[in-house]
Amino acid sequence: MVEKEAYTEVSYSLLIFSLGFVAFGISKLLALETLISYWMAGVLVFLSVMTCVAGLVHYWRYGQFK
Repeated sequence: MVEKEAYTEVSYSLLIFSLGFVAFGISKLLALETLISYWMAGVLVFLSVMTCVAGLVHYWRYGQFK
């Protein structure tokens, strides 16, 4: 059960990470190389990293040693 939740959080992080790359690619295609597009892509990458870390911590605390 806990392992499934950890995998779900990691898959969410991969989804957010891919959305960050899509947003960055769309901003490049539309030539919107502004600070806002870089900030939005950076926020999506940051959210994906934090979601992945939360999934790993959740797995380590409740799944691996219990």
